[in-house]
Amino acid sequence: MSLFCIAASHRDLPLAALDRISAAGPATGSQVIEACPPVRGAVTLATCNRFELYMDVDVPLGTGSLEHARIATASVVAQAAGLDPDETLGAFAARTDLEAVAHLFAVAAGLESMVPGDAEIAGQVRRAADEARARHATTKPLELAFQHALRTANVVGSRAGLAGLGRSIVQVALALACARVNGDTAVAGRRPDITPLNGDLVSLRGRRVLLLGTGSYAGVCVAALRRLNAAAISVHSTSGRAPGFAASHGVEAVGPGHVALVEAVGSSDLVMSVSGVRGRDAAASYLLDVETLLAARPVPAHVRNDAASPSEVSDEALSAVGRQLPAEAVVGVDRHPAATQPLAGQPQRFVRPLTIIDLAMPHDIDPAVASLPGVSLIGLDEVQRHSPDRDAARLAAAQELVDQAVTEYAELTAGRAFDCQIAAMVGQAEELIRDEIAAAHQAITKEARAVDGADPSVGQMTAVAKEIRHRHRAALHHAIVQLKKAAAQPVAAE
Repeated sequence: MSLFCIAASHRDLPLAALDRISAAGPATGSQVIEACPPVRGAVTLATCNRFELYMDVDVPLGTGSLEHARIATASVVAQAAGLDPDETLGAFAARTDLEAVAHLFAVAAGLESMVPGDAEIAGQVRRAADEARARHATTKPLELAFQHALRTANVVGSRAGLAGLGRSIVQVALALACARVNGDTAVAGRRPDITPLNGDLVSLRGRRVLLLGTGSYAGVCVAALRRLNAAAISVHSTSGRAPGFAASHGVEAVGPGHVALVEAVGSSDLVMSVSGVRGRDAAASYLLDVETLLAARPVPAHVRNDAASPSEVSDEALSAVGRQLPAEAVVGVDRHPAATQPLAGQPQRFVRPLTIIDLAMPHDIDPAVASLPGVSLIGLDEVQRHSPDRDAARLAAAQELVDQAVTEYAELTAGRAFDCQIAAMVGQAEELIRDEIAAAHQAITKEARAVDGADPSVGQMTAVAKEIRHRHRAALHHAIVQLKKAAAQPVAAE
């Protein structure tokens, strides 16, 4: 048995490449088990900035079978994501056994996150293990590794002080969004103040927010939006789960149809998407594209964004709306700098500003919407650029705790492996004893009947059985002593 991990994250790849790989979806682990017999179990960890597979492979390290598992795994991911297998294989970093465990522990503790000390990643690791368990895709070694990873995350969060920072990708994205919504145009050139999330700029007071998606990450977003005093929160889901999510989280449900989505977008100041529907369904289209936004927020033909790309938003697309903005959508430039200035000589009409956050991987939102007038799109690449500075002292302390946890895990698993080896030796010895006693009984009985015409006495058989047990158990004891000495030698050498 070997633990094996292949991982692609924001540290290894551009987000655009990671976006394509993430299209493989969370069911990849089960598909790998079916496609590659040596893989006994697999857990898929797919977040907005990483795609990783942790596998229990039934082959020893350094064999051709392990390399076969690596190639087969990359092939399954490539097929699910519609990518070239060789390109996909090169995108993944491979780790085995303790190296894989150390990586998992560091990921769960937030040390490998886009936002150092990410407060949400431990929950994502837990949900990845839960989902694999529900698919009957886990094994005891995987369960043990993930349990200890989550325990390590709790220790690191409390003892290294990372939990007190409250940092997360959601927090950074909302800090950027608050700055946009409230007119702080200087944020593009600096990191926003996200600790704590309060003040006039870091607030959504009076703003309407539309949430796309009803997964576990959506619940995190609702809690964060409430802390920012959002005036109203509504939720839309293509899966039809919006009513249930709305009832359990105290928000408003938006109907599942496209018309309801258009109306909800049109009345919102901020749209936050965490659906990831394109990761679950490779054929799914963007939740929001240029056409949907034009239907939700009609734009006069003369109103153009200076940064707009003609190839992305054509004159025909903008002028096809054919009607003026309603009075309630007219917003002055002095209130929101993102509002678009009209061309010279044109009437002064402005587009209602809309900020969109897309934290899904693969992306839920068509990037072309960023070229529409009044639209500000915040994606993971911008979150990455504005991630808070690394707190070197706390992260160093956290890394020490992770290293200590890996050492303790190694000692535990080595002890368990040793116990299993001894148990196997004892079982083998007992089987030999039973077989030899049975053979001796048969031989002695045959001899006694030939000589005396009667079976041997109980005392004779007991003595023979006792001698056999003594001999085998003495040999077993010697073997166990030698095994313990061999196991202790590497420790003494260290």
